[in-house]
Amino acid sequence: MIFKTRVINEVLSSEVCLMRSKLKEECEFGQRLKKLRQARGLTQLELAKLVRGTQKMITHYENRAKFPPVSVIPKLAKALKVSTDELLGLKPCKDEDLAEVKNLMRRFKSVENLSLRDQRTIFSMINSLKTKHALKTQNKNGTN
Repeated sequence: MIFKTRVINEVLSSEVCLMRSKLKEECEFGQRLKKLRQARGLTQLELAKLVRGTQKMITHYENRAKFPPVSVIPKLAKALKVSTDELLGLKPCKDEDLAEVKNLMRRFKSVENLSLRDQRTIFSMINSLKTKHALKTQNKNGTN
């Protein structure tokens, strides 16, 4: 009887170790997805809309699923502006790019608190600067 108990305990402990390693893999993808989403300044609902899914689906990918279905991976990568390799952890993400985007997104989020008139002024200025930059680029390239 003692022998059977020892064998059962060894089997159980090996299964627990295997489950922990699987859980770690699941958490790694979910944590990476959450980090990328937050760095882009997106809520779960906003990301879900970009990939034509639901908030519940994004929550599941961040907290429970080992990986999303293969068909969803390119959509997530595109929405998060990373490669599929970066999303899956096969290639490291450029942290300095994420920090820069996060800072920019934080600034844009603060615009939401301004009056509609001030928001229009800011976006008008942005559009003017984009046009100016585009014209400058065209002139550099010798196109009119």
